[in-house]
Amino acid sequence: MVASTLDPIQYPYYYSLQANEKVSYTETWRCYGRTGDFKEYCPNPKAQPPQASNQNQGPAPAANP
Repeated sequence: MVASTLDPIQYPYYYSLQANEKVSYTETWRCYGRTGDFKEYCPNPKAQPPQASNQNQGPAPAANP
């Protein structure tokens, strides 16, 4: 398996495939912002659930009646 920012249609235009190879999606998600210029892939949101952390959040704001 190869991680790529290219879809199955684009991939063969950039990389040679052997006769017995094919390109298909295994997972897909959207990365926001500019993702070109050899930047690292944004993480798969399904792979690692976000960790809840209460550190450094300070006290809750007081409610105004």
